[in-house]
Amino acid sequence: MVGFTKLHAKIIHSSIWQENAETCKVWVTMLAMAGRDGVVEASISGLARASNLPIEAVEAALKLFLGPDPYSSDGTTGERIEVVPGGWLLLNHHNYRDLRTKEQIATAERVARHRSKDSVTSIEVTSCNGLKRPPASASESASAFEAFWEAFDRKVAKPDAIRAWKKIDPDADLAAVIIAKAKEWVVATPDKAFRPYPATWLNRRSWEDELPVAPRGKAQRPAEPPRNAMPVAVPPPVIHEPGNPDCQCDRCCAERARGLENLTVPLTSVRKAQ
Repeated sequence: MVGFTKLHAKIIHSSIWQENAETCKVWVTMLAMAGRDGVVEASISGLARASNLPIEAVEAALKLFLGPDPYSSDGTTGERIEVVPGGWLLLNHHNYRDLRTKEQIATAERVARHRSKDSVTSIEVTSCNGLKRPPASASESASAFEAFWEAFDRKVAKPDAIRAWKKIDPDADLAAVIIAKAKEWVVATPDKAFRPYPATWLNRRSWEDELPVAPRGKAQRPAEPPRNAMPVAVPPPVIHEPGNPDCQCDRCCAERARGLENLTVPLTSVRKAQ
């Protein structure tokens, strides 16, 4: 059974609250177990288990609740419960229930009157108060899209881009973010070939992604000669010719140079010899 209890502050001023702790605990337990009609469906042993008290303490509390209350303030003899099939009925339960409901209605009316004094536009809209910003007008949305279109600077498939923009339906703040990110993408991708279509960029919500890295250029290969160019003539190697005094090989040229050095002597020495 699901309990239905509205605990009123008047309980702390009741005569039950002046009883011992076990009696108060039994009463609060019965309030928690009572249904909408004020009936507590339980046995004495079940009520003892629910209140976690000995059966003797529960029996003493029930005897007190069934007896009259000389200090009753409602004009009755003061009995608090009566035995019904399957449990007990909390007398005057509906009075306290209706009293609580009336107070709730009065409080709700006061809150409604207070809120009606403030217009919705005076409430600051933040990401945490659960309120949604008012949507942008058609002219504002079209103006923001044109700003994005110029900022992204790849003018391809504009109707698709307009449909993607309307699907997002950004407010002023989000439109400013999208436009700012579009400008950053232009800087990151100076070559338009590496920039997606505007509609694709919007549908992917790419303004939430990291900026792309510009592709590096390929390593330059050494220049190749023209295919029709004439080959450069390479002189044939000089072959050593033994016994030929005019041989132009490196060996013969070196030996002749050394021989001339040995034959060269100072002129004064030649005159003395003569």
